[in-house]
Amino acid sequence: MKLSKHIALILLWILVLSGCATRKETVSLPETVQKEIKSTEVYIEECEKKVKADVESSNVRTYSGGGLLFALIDCAVMSHRENCAEEALVCLQKEITTFNFQEKFSKKN
Repeated sequence: MKLSKHIALILLWILVLSGCATRKETVSLPETVQKEIKSTEVYIEECEKKVKADVESSNVRTYSGGGLLFALIDCAVMSHRENCAEEALVCLQKEITTFNFQEKFSKKN
């Protein structure tokens, strides 16, 4: 029994130490890809131009105990709230589409 514990402990240490001895291998890019890369400068990828409103659920169905009628009311309330939020975001969307992120970022550097 004592011998098997020692063997298990030795095997455990061998496994732990073998994990420490591994070396990370670096692989360079293929020549064709290296020729395509012209610059390593940082740039900003422009995001979507449309902003979507995140409206919290009205929970009419939950407060009223459920049922088909209250589910339909809940859908109508959520649809109205989402439409109002989308209308409120129209000015913000126009501003985002005209804002040039890349130009502003390059001026800072």
